[in-house]
Amino acid sequence: MESTKIQIPAQTNDKPFQENEVSRLLTEIHKYNHCNYDLDYQGRMNKFWKLREAVQEIARKIRNLPSEEIEKTDIRLLNTQLPLFPWAYYGFSIKEVAEDIVGIYKFVFANLINEINSSRKHFIVSNDARLKILFVSERLNRFSSVFRDRSQIIKELSEDANFIVDVMTNCPLDDVVRPTYSKINSLIPFTPDLRKNIEVVANGRYDIIVYPDLHMDGRTSFMSLCRLAPISINTFGHSDTSGSADYFISSELYEPPSYEQNYTEKVILLKSLNTKYSRLLTEEHRKSFKPIDHFYLPKNANLYLCCASPFKFGFEMIEIFKGILERDEKAIIILTELDSKYDVPLWQTIEKNISESQGLNRIRFNKRLTPLQLMNLNYLGKVCLEPVPFGSLNTTLECFEAGLPVVSLPGSKINNRFTLGFYKKMGISEYVVSCVADYIDLAVRLANEPEESHLARRKELVEKSQVLFDEVESVNEWKQLLRDLHKGKYL
Repeated sequence: MESTKIQIPAQTNDKPFQENEVSRLLTEIHKYNHCNYDLDYQGRMNKFWKLREAVQEIARKIRNLPSEEIEKTDIRLLNTQLPLFPWAYYGFSIKEVAEDIVGIYKFVFANLINEINSSRKHFIVSNDARLKILFVSERLNRFSSVFRDRSQIIKELSEDANFIVDVMTNCPLDDVVRPTYSKINSLIPFTPDLRKNIEVVANGRYDIIVYPDLHMDGRTSFMSLCRLAPISINTFGHSDTSGSADYFISSELYEPPSYEQNYTEKVILLKSLNTKYSRLLTEEHRKSFKPIDHFYLPKNANLYLCCASPFKFGFEMIEIFKGILERDEKAIIILTELDSKYDVPLWQTIEKNISESQGLNRIRFNKRLTPLQLMNLNYLGKVCLEPVPFGSLNTTLECFEAGLPVVSLPGSKINNRFTLGFYKKMGISEYVVSCVADYIDLAVRLANEPEESHLARRKELVEKSQVLFDEVESVNEWKQLLRDLHKGKYL
C-alpha cells in the first residue's frame, strides 16, 4: 500500500524574484571576499572572526524581523549557494559558523521545512530488504574532482544486489562518465525548481542520502536542511563540515587527534582511503606526451608546479614563490588560470611582493589545461607545491601517478591533510614539512638534485603510490558502513 505523494507548497509563482529584508541581509553574507592571497595566518584569523561577528549580527537582525516579513522570503533564494563554501579556505574550523548560517536558513524557512518533514513521516516503510541509497551532487555529471572521488564507490554499490543506488545530478551526462552509471537504478536530473527536486527525493523513500559536496550548490543545501531520509551523510568532495548532515565519513589517515572540534556531524573514521580512486593514464597517453618546449618553457628550467585552484592560496604561497625564485635562478613556477575573479587579485598581490629583479617574470599562469595536459606537465616538472592553507587531493594523486614529489605543509583540518594521509599510506614522511622556511628548502633541494636521483625518486613514488589507486578496502568499508548505519550502530 502506497502513501500519498508529497507535494511541496508553491510559496512562489512565475513572477520575478521579489527581494525582501531577509534576502537582502542574506545576500550581505555572500559579499564577503574569501580570496586571502594577501593575508598571513594572523591576518586570516582576524578577518575570519570579523566575518563570524557579521554573520551573528545578520542572524540577530533576521530573528528580530516581523514574522510576516520572514514569511515573504522567496524560496528561490535557495538557488544561490549557501554561503559556507568560501569559509573553508581560511584554514580554520568553520563548525560554529556552519551552525550559525544553517540556523539562519532553518529559521527563515522553518514552516516549509517542518511541512516537508511532517509529510514524510507518514510514509510507509518499504519491505524491500535492499538498502536504497541516493547520491546527490550537481558535479557527478562530468569528470569533476567530486566525480573522481566518489564514482567508483557509486559504481561498486550499484553492482551489488544488496543496494539500490540512485544518482541525482545535472543532466545530460558527459560521455566519459556515462558508463559509470550503467547499473544504477535511476538517474534523477536536477531542475531549476527547488520544489520539484525536493518532491522527487522525498517521494523516493531513501534509506540514506549521501552528499559528496554539500553546500557547493544551493539546491543540495536545502535538501540537507530537510529530513528527506532517515540518515544523511556528508563526505569529501567539498571537504568540510556542513551544519546539516548527520554523519561525516572520513578516514584515520587524514584526521588530526582533535578532529571532532571541526565537525557538526558525528564523524566516522574509516581505516581505508575512503575513495576508490582510478588512474588516469594509459601507456598510450604517456607515449603521446609533449616535450617542455611544447608549453613554451625553456628546456633547462626547473618546473615547480602549483596547478591547484588558486583560490586555495593564502599569503604563505606568495612567500613560498618568492623564496624559491630567490634561491633557484632556473625556477619557473606554473600556476593555473581560473577566472578573473580569482586570478586578477592573486596576480596583483604577487606583483606587490615579488619584483622583476626577484623573478616575477618566472611565474607563469597557464590557460586551463585538460587533465591529460596537466599530467604531461607532471612528467616534466621537478616538484609540486601543495597549496596552503587549503591543500589538494586530486592534484596530489595525479602527481603521484607520474612520480612527481609533492611538498606538503599540513594544517589542522581534513582539507589540508589528504597529502599527509597519502604519504602515511605509502610509508613516506620526507616530503612533509612544518613551516614555510622548510617548505622552501625542501622544494629547492628536490628541484636541483642530480637527474639520476630525481629519476630514482620518481620510480619510488610510482611504485609506492600503487596502494593509493583502486583500493578495494574503501568499497568494502562503505558497504559495511551503510549497513551498520541502517541498523543504528552509530546512534
